[in-house]
Amino acid sequence: MLQTWIRLLTLMAVAALFIVQQVSYPLVTVWVALGEYLHCASYVLLLDLIITNRGLKGLSVKTQICFLFVHWFRYFDSFFSTHLNHWIF
Repeated sequence: MLQTWIRLLTLMAVAALFIVQQVSYPLVTVWVALGEYLHCASYVLLLDLIITNRGLKGLSVKTQICFLFVHWFRYFDSFFSTHLNHWIF
């Protein structure tokens, strides 16, 4: 039960951090903003998958792998693009 609350609070903290960032320095479009949020959430899901070896309750491993692909593509995109829309690496 405690681990579930910790996971939920971590995802909520990432969402809160994302909202604060959007208010102080808005990204170009909604799609870029959504990509950045999924990028941040992929860190949480990756750590959860590594630590518990089960992943977040309610999300399948396939879903979490999709989040990781989002993260990797956003990370590689930062090497090949000149726009400054990335706020976390």
